[in-house]
Amino acid sequence: MNVLFSLMKLYEAERLHSGHAPQQPFRLNRRAAAPLPLGMTGFSLAGGGLDVNLLAPIWDEALRTPVAGPLACHLLERLNADQGTVFRRLAMMREALKARKAAGTAAAGLQSAGKAQQP
Repeated sequence: MNVLFSLMKLYEAERLHSGHAPQQPFRLNRRAAAPLPLGMTGFSLAGGGLDVNLLAPIWDEALRTPVAGPLACHLLERLNADQGTVFRRLAMMREALKARKAAGTAAAGLQSAGKAQQP
């Protein structure tokens, strides 16, 4: 838990220098074309589950830990409810990506339907 919240404090403090409020997700079309450190592969908004897979084992461990577990669960619940975390922003970005894809699919369907009706 200490490592998770310390890392969150680091990247959220750095994020404030971007000029974006914690509750404001980044726009989808402004991703820098730069490699991640240590040659890590990028995170996929569409198919990535790193955010969920990071929290799930911590939550599971908290549920099984008798003394510190309730405090850890409380902190994880607060983390989940907070509108200004990377986890919430990623969820909003995923929804925006789904909406964009749905709009593109609908537009493509309208275009192909219009072409099919032309003589």
